[in-house]
Amino acid sequence: PPVSGQSASGIPDLDIILVIDESGSMWQFNDPENQTTGNPGWRIVMADTFADWLGVDQSGSHHRLGVVVFGTSAKLAKALTDVQTPADRDALKQGVLDAHANMGWTDIIAALQIAQGELDAHGRTGPNVKQAIVFLSDGVYETHASMTQAEVDEANQKIAQLARSKPYPIYTIAFTEEASKQAPGYTIYKNLWDQVAQTTGGLYFEPLKPESDLLDVYYQIMNHLFGLPPRNIPAPVNSPTTVDFVVPEDL
Repeated sequence: PPVSGQSASGIPDLDIILVIDESGSMWQFNDPENQTTGNPGWRIVMADTFADWLGVDQSGSHHRLGVVVFGTSAKLAKALTDVQTPADRDALKQGVLDAHANMGWTDIIAALQIAQGELDAHGRTGPNVKQAIVFLSDGVYETHASMTQAEVDEANQKIAQLARSKPYPIYTIAFTEEASKQAPGYTIYKNLWDQVAQTTGGLYFEPLKPESDLLDVYYQIMNHLFGLPPRNIPAPVNSPTTVDFVVPEDL
């Protein structure tokens, strides 16, 4: 039988910290709540789906997920949590929902430090364990209204240094491409997030439609961590579908 941390299929045990931007720009423009449908924002809906995907993996591996939310400050909404059972996943989702609030500005450095600190303190180690950070933001470091270019440059350097200081990949998601382009200096931030992903062995994404493309992003991240070839989620099939077939007389 496989030893602890090693599934029969070779799929690694994952310890993932999902970092979710809860700044005012996300709440007001880029991924607002829908009061009519009760949708708290696609970043929250898809985080729940990601937890479900990890939890129903049938490879025999043991996955854990933690969540950091950030704005003017950052906090650990949910420590690294087992996602093996529906009860585990429900507790994680509730913790994220409880922390879901407009948090103001966008202190990316604080969020990254907390995510790294959780992995340093409680992440598992071993030959078949993989740690990772998935960082979702609308891409602009901002902690007050009169940020100077010198402060921006210093912050970007700090982010890049923090990313390189750890041995695990950081997957960066610019949410969304069109929304991020509204920000001055978007190209600089795109280069930064792309650099963070590349230098750590992660991947960079710009989902255009959060309600569909973000799901595909998480799917690709899982494949990458599992060591599987990249592929997109198959297009949905309209239902109902009619299938014609012939039943042999002697069946």
